[in-house]
Amino acid sequence: MSQWEMGYGIVTGTIVFCGYKIVIEKTEQQGTTREPVEVFDTSQLKNPFLAAVLAWLVPGLGHWYQDRKEKAVLFFVCIMSVFLFGCYLGSHPEIGTARVVYAKWNKGEKRIFFIPQAFIGLAAIPAVLQENLVKQGLPPRWGGLMAPPNSPDAKKPENNPTINDYYKHLGRYFELGTIFTVVAGFMNILVVFDAISGPIIETEKNEQEKKKKNPGDQEKENNA
Repeated sequence: MSQWEMGYGIVTGTIVFCGYKIVIEKTEQQGTTREPVEVFDTSQLKNPFLAAVLAWLVPGLGHWYQDRKEKAVLFFVCIMSVFLFGCYLGSHPEIGTARVVYAKWNKGEKRIFFIPQAFIGLAAIPAVLQENLVKQGLPPRWGGLMAPPNSPDAKKPENNPTINDYYKHLGRYFELGTIFTVVAGFMNILVVFDAISGPIIETEKNEQEKKKKNPGDQEKENNA
C-alpha cells in the first residue's frame, strides 16, 4: 500500500466515523416519537475557558475535563491520527522526522502554515524549540524533529538541510504532509470552540411546559 493510499484510507475512515457519530447522536435526540428533548444547560459546563485551553493543548482534553469523554476520545483519535500521518509523510532518514511542521519567521522566509499547525497544541512545541536552536546556529536536536531548514546563505548550523533538500528527499509528500498537519490544526480550532460553547441541541417544548408558562391561555381554552 502506498503512502497516498494509506492517507486516503485514514481520511475516509475519519470522515465516516465522524458522520456515523453524528447520525447516532441525532437519532438518539429525536427518537422514534416526538418526545421532549432534554436541553443541555451550558451553565453546567466546567470552566469553559479552561476547557478551551486544555482542548488547544491536547485535542479532546478539554472535553475530558468537562466529562464529555466520548467526544474527547473521538476528537483525540481523529485529529491526532491526521496530524501524525502528516508528520509521517514529512519524514525521511536523510533529513529527519516531521520536517513539514516547523516554525520560521525570518525576513523573506515566513512559514505561514505553522500558524494553523500550532493549534494542535503541545505536539507542535518541538518546532518552536528547534527554531530557537537554529537561530542561534546550534544543530537541531531529537534527530531533527520539526526543525526548520537552513536559509540558502546560512552556514550554521552545519549539516542542517535546506528547503531544497526537503523537496529533494520528500518530493510531493512535503506538500501532502503540510496539508494533513494544517487540516488537523484547523480541526482542533473547531474543537476549542465546542469546548467553550458546549453541544448544540435542538429544543422542543411539550404542552405541559407551555401551559405552565402561559396559564392565561389555558383558562381561555377551558372557558371556550
